[in-house]
Amino acid sequence: MTTLRRRALVLGLLLLPAAHAQAQTAPDNTVFLNINGGYQTGSQVFSDAIPLALYGEQGRTDVHYEVERSGGLVDVSAGVRVWRNLAIGVGVSSASTTSRADVTAAAPHPLFFQRPRQAQASVEGLEHSAVAVDIQAVWVVRASSRVEVALSGGPSFFNISQGVVTGVTIGEVRAPFDRAAIAGVAVSSLSETATGFNAGVDITVLWFRHLGLGLLVRYSGASVEVGLSDGPVSVQAGGAQAGAGLRIRF
Repeated sequence: MTTLRRRALVLGLLLLPAAHAQAQTAPDNTVFLNINGGYQTGSQVFSDAIPLALYGEQGRTDVHYEVERSGGLVDVSAGVRVWRNLAIGVGVSSASTTSRADVTAAAPHPLFFQRPRQAQASVEGLEHSAVAVDIQAVWVVRASSRVEVALSGGPSFFNISQGVVTGVTIGEVRAPFDRAAIAGVAVSSLSETATGFNAGVDITVLWFRHLGLGLLVRYSGASVEVGLSDGPVSVQAGGAQAGAGLRIRF
């Protein structure tokens, strides 16, 4: 190794800690407020079986759910820097979508035992909603005079609401009653709470000293047991999220 290369290597080693320190520069603000509109992705399928008592005989109604969690998202978070690059924050996000269920009933015959008739229907507009409270530990790095990068993570507390089918009404077509139809579907909403987690990255560009715009990419999710007629089912909430919005700093 030549003398020139040795000197360059020594100089690089001396400058490396300084460059690292520059990359880890703490922001000069103390309080942050982020307001985002965004989009969430996720989907799930599950099934239920509901007893169907008719004409002194026991039938059955099978329900197949297709829950689509992809849709709009509103997210607001705020926090305070407590030590160097470390901040503690709390966020609230809300997402609501509608899903569908395919219903198949095995309806007892009014004249003959053990001769069930099938009837089918689809139910649209079953609401799935989730409100999450995210507790966040945030590590903030000032990448330049105007750009901040924040890594966050922590527990999430969800309130989840899911629309479900609770029963059907069978309508007879005509004699000899070998055909039946689903004349009505009873629907209710089940609500449960669950604990999950969140982890994400936020990039902020400050156009003014206290005001800017930012991009958020995050995963926030949880799973909750919902009691259906055929037993408990694990219903998912949250998912992969992306958003953009206003950044306020003090």
